[in-house]
Order: sequence, then structure tokens, then C-alpha cells
Amino acid sequence: MTIFWYAVRSKPNKEDFLAGQLGSYGIEVFYPRIHVTPVNPRARKVVPYFPNYLFVHVDLDVINASILRWMPGASGLVNFDGEPASVPDLLIGALQKQIND
Repeated sequence: MTIFWYAVRSKPNKEDFLAGQLGSYGIEVFYPRIHVTPVNPRARKVVPYFPNYLFVHVDLDVINASILRWMPGASGLVNFDGEPASVPDLLIGALQKQIND
């Protein structure tokens, strides 16, 4: 069982929707967001830290990569040379710590 973090690309402005979709499949999602003070008072006050990207903690032998590619709101996994690129646990931990502080 090899569970790694992977970056999933979302369609524009569909990060919240995709996070809900992934969660409904029981997939652990890390969706970093930050609070901002917008110039326009009607603009969003919480925005994605990485627009169009979320992180999922999955075993690709159990959850097929095609599920992540064809899920509503998703544009697929981040790949290098046709292989899904994993994100180190230390990087995810550092991001979680940085955003929560």
C-alpha cells in the first residue's frame, strides 16, 4: 500500500466544488486557502493559495487515476513524462504549518 500526495488540477474557479467531489469519494484532500482583504467588498475574502490546484492523499493502485481525471471539476493529475508526480510529505506538512500559522 503506497499512499502519496498528488497535485490535482481543477477547472478554473472550481476548487471548492472539486474539493467537495473528492471528499464525497472518501479521498483525503488538502485545499490550502488564505484570507485576503479585497479592494472590492463583494469579492471573495478567502482565496486558493494555489489557484486551480488541490492535493490528494491516495494510493493510485486503489483509486484509479482516471477517476481523478474525469471527475466533475477536475482537469487531471499533474504529470511528468506521463507519470503522476507525487508531492513529498514534508512539503505538504510545511504548507499546512505555514497556512495554519
